[in-house]
Amino acid sequence: MPPDWHRAGGPATLSGNRALEGEENVTWGSATARAAVMLVASFVLFAWIPDRLLTYLAVRTTPTVRDLLVSLLWALTLILAFWLFIRLQRTRKA
Repeated sequence: MPPDWHRAGGPATLSGNRALEGEENVTWGSATARAAVMLVASFVLFAWIPDRLLTYLAVRTTPTVRDLLVSLLWALTLILAFWLFIRLQRTRKA
Protein backbone atom coordinates (compact mmCIF):
# COMPACT_ATOMS: atom_id res chain seq x y z
CA MET A 1 0.00 0.00 0.00
CA PRO A 2 1.20 3.54 -0.70
CA PRO A 3 2.14 5.50 2.42
CA ASP A 4 -0.69 7.99 1.83
CA TRP A 5 -3.46 5.46 1.28
CA HIS A 6 -5.37 6.70 4.34
CA ARG A 7 -5.43 10.26 2.91
CA ALA A 8 -6.60 9.26 -0.57
CA GLY A 9 -10.22 8.80 0.49
CA GLY A 10 -10.39 11.67 2.96
CA PRO A 11 -13.13 14.28 2.64
CA ALA A 12 -10.67 17.10 1.92
CA THR A 13 -9.11 15.18 -0.99
CA LEU A 14 -12.49 14.33 -2.50
CA SER A 15 -13.57 17.97 -2.43
CA GLY A 16 -10.37 19.05 -4.15
CA ASN A 17 -9.00 21.08 -1.25
CA ARG A 18 -5.90 18.97 -0.78
CA ALA A 19 -3.81 16.94 -3.21
CA LEU A 20 -1.38 14.15 -2.51
CA GLU A 21 2.30 14.97 -2.79
CA GLY A 22 3.42 15.38 -6.38
CA GLU A 23 -0.09 15.82 -7.79
CA GLU A 24 -1.82 18.92 -9.07
CA ASN A 25 -4.63 20.26 -6.92
CA VAL A 26 -7.59 19.78 -9.26
CA THR A 27 -10.89 21.16 -8.06
CA TRP A 28 -14.32 19.94 -9.12
CA GLY A 29 -14.82 23.14 -11.11
CA SER A 30 -11.67 22.78 -13.21
CA ALA A 31 -12.29 19.06 -13.71
CA THR A 32 -15.86 19.78 -14.83
CA ALA A 33 -14.65 22.48 -17.22
CA ARG A 34 -12.07 20.12 -18.72
CA ALA A 35 -14.68 17.38 -19.11
CA ALA A 36 -17.10 19.83 -20.76
CA VAL A 37 -14.41 20.96 -23.21
CA MET A 38 -13.63 17.36 -24.10
CA LEU A 39 -17.33 16.49 -24.47
CA VAL A 40 -18.06 19.44 -26.77
CA ALA A 41 -14.88 18.85 -28.79
CA SER A 42 -15.74 15.15 -29.16
CA PHE A 43 -19.23 15.95 -30.43
CA VAL A 44 -17.95 18.52 -32.90
CA LEU A 45 -15.01 16.40 -34.10
CA PHE A 46 -16.69 13.00 -34.26
CA ALA A 47 -20.30 13.83 -35.16
CA TRP A 48 -20.97 17.33 -36.47
CA ILE A 49 -17.98 17.86 -38.80
CA PRO A 50 -18.17 14.39 -40.44
CA ASP A 51 -21.91 14.85 -40.97
CA ARG A 52 -21.40 18.23 -42.63
CA LEU A 53 -18.52 16.87 -44.72
CA LEU A 54 -20.53 13.85 -45.91
CA THR A 55 -23.48 16.08 -46.76
CA TYR A 56 -21.24 18.40 -48.76
CA LEU A 57 -19.26 15.69 -50.54
CA ALA A 58 -22.18 13.38 -51.34
CA VAL A 59 -23.28 15.37 -54.37
CA ARG A 60 -19.92 16.85 -55.38
CA THR A 61 -17.49 13.91 -55.55
CA THR A 62 -17.35 10.24 -56.39
CA PRO A 63 -17.72 7.69 -53.59
CA THR A 64 -14.03 6.74 -53.78
CA VAL A 65 -12.83 10.31 -53.28
CA ARG A 66 -15.45 10.92 -50.61
CA ASP A 67 -14.38 7.82 -48.67
CA LEU A 68 -10.73 8.83 -48.88
CA LEU A 69 -11.45 12.35 -47.63
CA VAL A 70 -13.61 11.08 -44.78
CA SER A 71 -10.92 8.56 -43.78
CA LEU A 72 -8.29 11.30 -43.75
CA LEU A 73 -10.60 13.47 -41.67
CA TRP A 74 -11.06 10.66 -39.14
CA ALA A 75 -7.30 10.18 -38.85
CA LEU A 76 -6.77 13.91 -38.29
CA THR A 77 -9.69 14.00 -35.87
CA LEU A 78 -8.22 11.20 -33.76
CA ILE A 79 -4.83 12.91 -33.65
CA LEU A 80 -6.45 16.20 -32.64
CA ALA A 81 -8.60 14.51 -29.98
CA PHE A 82 -5.56 12.70 -28.53
CA TRP A 83 -3.60 15.97 -28.46
CA LEU A 84 -6.48 17.80 -26.76
CA PHE A 85 -6.87 15.06 -24.15
CA ILE A 86 -3.15 15.08 -23.34
CA ARG A 87 -3.10 18.88 -23.25
CA LEU A 88 -6.02 18.98 -20.82
CA GLN A 89 -4.36 16.36 -18.58
CA ARG A 90 -0.97 18.06 -18.47
CA THR A 91 -0.09 19.46 -15.07
CA ARG A 92 1.27 22.94 -14.64
CA LYS A 93 4.45 23.15 -12.66
CA ALA A 94 5.46 26.40 -11.01
